[in-house]
Amino acid sequence: MGTKKERVNIETFYFPSKILLFGEQTILTGSKALSIPFNKYTANWTYGSEVNLTLKELLPLLPKDIINIDFFDEEVNKYLVFDSAIPQKAGLGSSGALTAALYKCFSRDIKSTLDEIQNDLARIESIFHGKSSGTDALVSFADQSIHTSGSVSNVVELNIDECPFYISLINSAVPRTAKKFIKLYLDKVDDGSIDYQLLIDKSDAALEAFVSKDLAFMNVVKELSIAQLNEFDSFIPSSILSFWEKGISSDSYYCKLCGAGGGGYFLCFSKEHLHKRDSILPVNY
Repeated sequence: MGTKKERVNIETFYFPSKILLFGEQTILTGSKALSIPFNKYTANWTYGSEVNLTLKELLPLLPKDIINIDFFDEEVNKYLVFDSAIPQKAGLGSSGALTAALYKCFSRDIKSTLDEIQNDLARIESIFHGKSSGTDALVSFADQSIHTSGSVSNVVELNIDECPFYISLINSAVPRTAKKFIKLYLDKVDDGSIDYQLLIDKSDAALEAFVSKDLAFMNVVKELSIAQLNEFDSFIPSSILSFWEKGISSDSYYCKLCGAGGGGYFLCFSKEHLHKRDSILPVNY
């Protein structure tokens, strides 16, 4: 157990969105993962003029051994609002930020280690996704990059500006529900219709090449892009499919999932800066 928390001014905290660079879906079946905070979009607690029904509906769903339900209910009745600029149903961690905010401000105590904190966050976030690794919420909670391997998570120092390539977000313009695509992935794993071990191997290889600044990184991420195109075909909206394929065939950029897939944002690694007409939104740090 950690130290029992004193009540704090909950309006002083801000919770960033996140980008899951590597480990999308496969983290649920044993892969490594690397997530970074994305401070372009943040969320925070504030107060409005009426009871927020969405927060009220959360009350009976929250784990009472983790969250101080009475304190949360008290603040909800004071017109508590979660003011979030993080795009929803887009893969940038909107539910992770809410989970982090609930834990930071309304948990009975903050656990002592990252792994224990992540376990608590995973239990809370499962309310939204059905199953959660807790990684998204941990990144938002810590506001630091997190490397996860097995059941162990560690803070890592990353300077994205030093990368000899561009990292961009591509907007599929298709909303999606993470819970649906998490279930779809796990169902495919269970029935053997997806080669999840191949996806794990390619994702782990790309992650390690990225962290070690391997000069062969772009070749490795190309293999990941091809593997995801083949295995995650039902997770890639038609709005970006041809763009994805063009990157591989031209050897100029490589797309991959960003979160659960199915819609929202996707990631793109490129050798050159991509033009705005390709619906690319630069990731600014």
